Amino acid sequence: MENLKRMKDLNKYYLGRIEKILAKKKIYDKKSRLFLILKLGVFTSFLVCFYISFANLDWFIGGISVVSFFTYLYIYKGDIKNQKFIIRLQAIIDAYKRELNYLKNDFSAFDDGRCYLKESHAYALDLDILGKDSLYNRINRTITPLGSKRLAEGLLNFDFDKKKINDKQNAIHELAEKESWRTEFLSFETNKNFNIANLLNFLKSDKIGSNIAKDNKQLFLSSKITPYLLISSNIILLLFIILSLLGIFPSSLASVYFLFQMACTVIFAKSTNRIIKEISGINKDFRSYVDILHHIKLAKFNSEYNRSLYKKLFNSKVDSLEEFSSFNKILNSIERRNNIIVYFLFNGAFFFDLWVIIRFNRWKSKNIENLNLWIDIIAEYDSLISKATYEFNTPAANRAKINNSDEFLYKAKALYHPFLNPKDAVANDFDIKNSSFYIITGANMAGKSTFLRSIGINYILAMNSMPVCARDYEVSFFNLFSSMRTSDNLSNNISYFNAELLRLEDLITACKANKYTLIILDEILKGTNSIDKLNGSRLFLKEISKLPVSGIIATHDLELSKLEEEAKDKFINYCFEIELSDNIQYSYAISKGVARNLNASFLLDKIIKRI
Repeated sequence: MENLKRMKDLNKYYLGRIEKILAKKKIYDKKSRLFLILKLGVFTSFLVCFYISFANLDWFIGGISVVSFFTYLYIYKGDIKNQKFIIRLQAIIDAYKRELNYLKNDFSAFDDGRCYLKESHAYALDLDILGKDSLYNRINRTITPLGSKRLAEGLLNFDFDKKKINDKQNAIHELAEKESWRTEFLSFETNKNFNIANLLNFLKSDKIGSNIAKDNKQLFLSSKITPYLLISSNIILLLFIILSLLGIFPSSLASVYFLFQMACTVIFAKSTNRIIKEISGINKDFRSYVDILHHIKLAKFNSEYNRSLYKKLFNSKVDSLEEFSSFNKILNSIERRNNIIVYFLFNGAFFFDLWVIIRFNRWKSKNIENLNLWIDIIAEYDSLISKATYEFNTPAANRAKINNSDEFLYKAKALYHPFLNPKDAVANDFDIKNSSFYIITGANMAGKSTFLRSIGINYILAMNSMPVCARDYEVSFFNLFSSMRTSDNLSNNISYFNAELLRLEDLITACKANKYTLIILDEILKGTNSIDKLNGSRLFLKEISKLPVSGIIATHDLELSKLEEEAKDKFINYCFEIELSDNIQYSYAISKGVARNLNASFLLDKIIKRI
C-alpha cells in the first residue's frame, strides 16, 4: 500500500474508492434481480406441483413440489445474504461521501460534542474544542456512545504519560494506514443514545426484573437444580408421547402433562416476562456490537497498543466475540417467542421462557466481570479510529515529540492552526520559555487570536497522540488555561466585567493548584475603561508571574508592552505587523517587537467615504 502520508489528493482518492465499491455493488444488485426471478419461478413451480400432486395424488410431482419448496428456502436465504452485502456496501459508500463533505468543510454529518461543553472549562470554549465546526466536530467519527464520550474526555483532560502517548501515536498511525478496514468500521451503525452504563448496571444487578429483593420464583430460576428438574419434566412428557403413540397410555395423558408444563410456565410468567422485556429492550443496540467485534477480530495489528487491546478481547481464556454471539442467540430466542403459536407450543413442550432466563443467568454470571472491559476496549478502538481518520485527512501534519522533562518546554517550527488549509496558512516559529510572558500586539484581523488558538489547540492534539500542524513540535507536560471569550450572564446578574473577573479568579486558582500552567489571554479586562484596564492588566500580570506559569497575552494596548522594559527576563514583546497603503497588507507573520500600525481608524474612514 502506498504511503498515505504522501497522498496529495484525498478528494480524488475517496472518489476512486467510491467508484470501486459502486462497481462491486452493481454486481450484487444484478444478483438481487436474479434472486427475485428465481424466487418467483421456483415458488410458482412449488404451487403448481403442489396443486397437481394434491389433485391427482401424484407422488412424483409431489416430490418435485417438496424439492421446489426447499430450493425456494435456499434461494431465499441466499437473497437475504446478498441484500446484507448490498446494505454494507452502501454504508461504506456513505462513509466515503461523508469524508468528501469533510474535505469541503462540511462537518454536519458528525456529532459536534456540544453536550460535553461546559463554559467553565479551562480552555474548551475559547479554543473551539467542542461545538459546531469545532476540533471535536472535525475529528469525531465515533459510532458508539462511549467512544464519543472517550474522544471528548481526551480533548478536555490530559493524561501525562509519555509512554502511553507514544504508544497511541503508533497505534493511531497504524490505523490510519488501514484505510479500507477503518472505513468499514466507520460504516457500522449503532444507536448513539444507547446507554451502555444502564446496560452494565442492569446486568450487574442482582434484582433484575424486580425493584425488590428476589422472591422465591426468582430464586428457583437461579438455582443450579432447576435445569435438571426441567430436563426431567421434558423427558417425562416425551415418554408420555411415545407411550401414547404405542397405544400403552391414552393420548390425553400427554396432553394433560403438556398443559401442566404450560401452567408451570404461566406461574412464572410475571417474573419471566419482566426479565425478558428488559433483555429484549437491548436487542438491536447490543447486536451491533457483535458486528463490531467480528470486524475487529479480522484485523491484524503490529503496534504494541493495538495488540494489547486485541489480546484483551480475544484470548485463549475467553473470546468476547463468542460470548457476545452467545448472548445474541438468546436475543434471537426471545424474538421467536413473539409468535403466539411458538410461545404456546414451546412453553408447553420445553419450558421455553424458563430456559431463556436460565441461559441468560448463566451468560451473565460467566461474563459480567469481563463485559465492562470489552465495552471499554471497543470505545477505545472507536476513539482511536476517529483520531486515525483525522491523521489520514491531514497528511501535512507531523508527529509531536513529547519531552518528559520537569522543565517547561514548548518549541514549534512552522506552526499553524489546524482549521486552516496548510497551502494557505502562514506558518510561524515560536518557542515559549519557562516562566516567560509574551505580550503580542497588532492590528485588528492581523492574526493574533488565531495564533493564540494555534498554540493551544496543537498542544491538545499532541496530548491526544494526534499529529500537529507544525514541521517540528516538541513539548513537555503542563496544564492549559485560557481566557478569550468571556460573556455576561443576565439570568444570574453577572455583568461582562464581573464575568471577566470571575474567569481570572478561576485562572489563578487553577495555576496555584497545578504544577505548571500555560495561560492564553486575549485582551485582559476588556469590560472597563482604558486606564483602569491598563493598570489592572499590569497588576494581574505582575502577580501571576510569581506563580509557576508561562503566558501568551494578545492586546491592543501598546502601553502594556512597556513591561518588557521593567522585566526583560519575564516579559517579551512580539507583534503581527500590517502595511497601510490603499489596501491593508496582512502578513500574518509574527515577529519580535511592538506593532506600529493599527487599522481601526483607517478602515472606518474607508467605510464612511463609501457611504
